[in-house]
This record gives sequence, structure tokens and C-alpha cells, in this order.
Amino acid sequence: MSKIEEFLSEEEEAEVVDAIRRAERKTSGEIRVHIEKTSKGEIWDRAMEVFHLLKMDNTKEDNGVLIYVAIDDRKFIIYGDKGINAVVPKDFWETTKDAIASEFKKGNFKHG
Repeated sequence: MSKIEEFLSEEEEAEVVDAIRRAERKTSGEIRVHIEKTSKGEIWDRAMEVFHLLKMDNTKEDNGVLIYVAIDDRKFIIYGDKGINAVVPKDFWETTKDAIASEFKKGNFKHG
């Protein structure tokens, strides 16, 4: 799979956006999903660049969350800023990562 459009259909993308909106109504956190064909280098560096470009590091309560997906690299990063990290359980990001990876392995990208 090499095209972003093949990763999520327009309908699936709209459903993901709706799910993010619903999640944000239940929390002060700000959530973004960024999907690219490839990170063109170190995925962590690219995810942090995107976090900054999306101004996620300027949230009122330092509670931005970025899910960055590099399709062709078959990798993703979940990054939560310090404000959100202060309130989630210690294993929250690890269990979230495992849940996403499990869905991705099944080809359920929208659910992931």
C-alpha cells in the first residue's frame, strides 16, 4: 500500500475525524492524526516536526496528542505532551500503542 488514499477512504477519514471530535468533548486534550506516505528519515524526528507544525506544542494545558502514521514505513508514533502525560495512567500509551498495532495488523486502519 503506497497511497494515503488507500490507507483510509474518504468515508473512513470522516469517521476518524468524528471520533476525534467526540473524544475531545470528553477531555481537555487536543488530538490530531497525521498520515504520510513515509517519514523520509527518523520517524520520531518527523513526528516531533509535525507536532510543532500543527502547533500541538502550544495547547493551553500542554495536552496535545499526536498519532503520526508513516504508511510505507509501516510505523507510527503516539506522542502526548507533558500535560496529558501527567494525568493518564503509567501504561496508557503502551496499551494504546498495542491496541492500534493490533488493529493495523488486521488491516483495520480506521479502527486503529
